[in-house]
Amino acid sequence: LNKVSRNTYFERIQDFAALHYAEDISVNDIAEHIGMSQSWLTKRFKQECGTNIVGYLLDVRIERAKALLAQTDMLIMEIACATGFENPGYFISVFRRAVGMTPKAYREMMQENA
Repeated sequence: LNKVSRNTYFERIQDFAALHYAEDISVNDIAEHIGMSQSWLTKRFKQECGTNIVGYLLDVRIERAKALLAQTDMLIMEIACATGFENPGYFISVFRRAVGMTPKAYREMMQENA
């Protein structure tokens, strides 16, 4: 594939993730959406982006959760569901690993800085 085609594929992945991050989507769903095999997509995405697709999707979800924590009064459980995490405990664990603090601590920090 030429560089333009590759970029188009990755833009389509980003668009799909931005639209469907709150849903239970898999790498296979993304591969089907852009019309590529899962193995090709997984390998190329890692080469081009330096992360795997699951990690990228988690990053999208965490960034959206950070925005919701800072801008709304939604319960943490509601934010977990709104960002594609069915299990609030898992959400808190992933959030803490990614951000370095719990969602509650992040919200408190953002409120103090507002």
